[in-house]
Amino acid sequence: MWPRTSRRTGSGRATGLAIYLQNVPQFVLTLIGTWKAGGVVVPLNPMYRDELAHILTDAGVTAIVSSENAWADRVGSGPPMPECGSC
Repeated sequence: MWPRTSRRTGSGRATGLAIYLQNVPQFVLTLIGTWKAGGVVVPLNPMYRDELAHILTDAGVTAIVSSENAWADRVGSGPPMPECGSC
């Protein structure tokens, strides 16, 4: 499913995908799916709050995979977590 979805969203070969998850099964699934699609994984540690903006800018990621809780904790009352209608 990931390679098909990644092609539609512009992610795939040589693109950076940030994974902002705790140690959960979805982390491993996202990691392997990104590698199989030829993408580059940028793992983000949720404990490093101050460095996230710099890491995302420096790595040039095109997408972020995050849990709703991690997104809400980091962004707060800002924009809601985007939905993937084709997933």
